Amino acid sequence: MPWRRSLAIAASAFAVTACGLFKVAPTPPPVQPLVQAQGKKSVTVTDGQSGASVVLETGQEWVVRLRLSPASGLDWSVAELPAGVLVLRSSGFERAPRNDDVDDSDGAVVFRLQALAAGTGAPKFELRRARSLGPAQRVVSFAVSVK
Repeated sequence: MPWRRSLAIAASAFAVTACGLFKVAPTPPPVQPLVQAQGKKSVTVTDGQSGASVVLETGQEWVVRLRLSPASGLDWSVAELPAGVLVLRSSGFERAPRNDDVDDSDGAVVFRLQALAAGTGAPKFELRRARSLGPAQRVVSFAVSVK
């Protein structure tokens, strides 16, 4: 039996040593996509593009579409907006076109913002229970640059 204990100790020592010898190179963070539409009236992004860099021209409209199921009891809100750079013009829920159930059809909350002046910021949108101060269920943000 003493040989089993010695074998277990040797195996543990080997495992610890081997872990130090075979280090895996860290993977670089994914490159975030760049979203822009030069010369167009508006630029549209979705919650699936969270983290993307968005380039706007002064006066250009920025449309942010965030998926939502009304049955969830959750709602999207603007949590942070760079002052003097972007202004919220309107927001509202738009139903998915192929759903006939008026009460519970999925869709998206659509925020329409306008680029006021050159600058940068990180607008943040949060999904939480309606009229709740509790923690957000989901957070979506973008790196915005207005030229």
